[in-house]
Amino acid sequence: MRGWLAAAALLVALAPPVHAAGEVPEQQTVTPITPPREQRVDPVNPKAEQRVEALDTDASQGVSGGTKSPVRRAADKGTKAVVGVFAAAVSVGVMIASLLLI
Repeated sequence: MRGWLAAAALLVALAPPVHAAGEVPEQQTVTPITPPREQRVDPVNPKAEQRVEALDTDASQGVSGGTKSPVRRAADKGTKAVVGVFAAAVSVGVMIASLLLI
């Protein structure tokens, strides 16, 4: 019985705003801007800076070889592993600290 009473009270409370939403208020009007100069568009760059050049079909498919040596690649992978382990340790430490302070 209380559920029906609460639902009916909610329906009655929401009825006036829903009914008022369908009405058009008299206060809203559209005023045109009288000077048309306020809405002009000026180009920023000259047209010479925005040109399109065709690419050579062979040059667009070219891929350069890797410039890193095997030692450098191994060092990068090791660094990523160390950073990942450190991040996981910090994350677990913060989680434990937050659980202890609850």
